[in-house]
Amino acid sequence: MKNITLIFAFTLFVTGCGSMSSQDTVKDFIPGTYVRSFNESIYENTSVGGEDTLRIKKQTESGSETFQIDRSTRIARIKEGQKQPDKYETETWTGSYRESDKTLFITKNGGTIAFDVKTIF
Repeated sequence: MKNITLIFAFTLFVTGCGSMSSQDTVKDFIPGTYVRSFNESIYENTSVGGEDTLRIKKQTESGSETFQIDRSTRIARIKEGQKQPDKYETETWTGSYRESDKTLFITKNGGTIAFDVKTIF
C-alpha cells in the first residue's frame, strides 16, 4: 500500500513539474498596463507631447489566446508659445496571441505587439 501511495505521489510531482515548464512566460506576462510618454518638436514653433496607454487583458480567464487591448492617448500641443486644448483618443482592439513568434496580432489594423520579457525576469 505504501508503494502505491509513493508511486502516486511521485507521478503527481512529475506531472506538476512538467506542466510548470510548459507554461508560456510571454503569454502570462502580457496582461497589464503599458504607458509611453512622448514629447517632440514637429515644426519650428510647435511641439507635441502626451501619453499613449495600452491596457491589455485576457478576454476569458482560462487558456485564452484572445486579448482585449484598450488604447488611450492624450495629446498636448504648444503652438507659437500658446498651449492648445488637450486632445483625447480611445480605441478598443482585439488581439490574438501567436505562439510561433510570441506576439499579439491586432485584428483591426494588422499590427503586432511584441514583448521583451528577458529584461524583466
